[in-house]
Amino acid sequence: MTQEYLEEVAEKNFSKNHYWFIRFRSTRSYAKLDQAQKANAFYITQAFVGLAYRYQLRSPRRWTAASVKEVF
Repeated sequence: MTQEYLEEVAEKNFSKNHYWFIRFRSTRSYAKLDQAQKANAFYITQAFVGLAYRYQLRSPRRWTAASVKEVF
């Protein structure tokens, strides 16, 4: 089975990221970020989710350490 980019899957991935980011904002890790990092954090995570799916066709649950390094 060959995979192809589907806009519906991309939107689902972005939606999941939004939910996870809202939860992340209540953590100590988020509190430790400076104001600039906090201001950019959501956009960075959204960009990563988009790139991981667009170039690797990987949804968040399929990410591996190697695939994350490849996107960065």
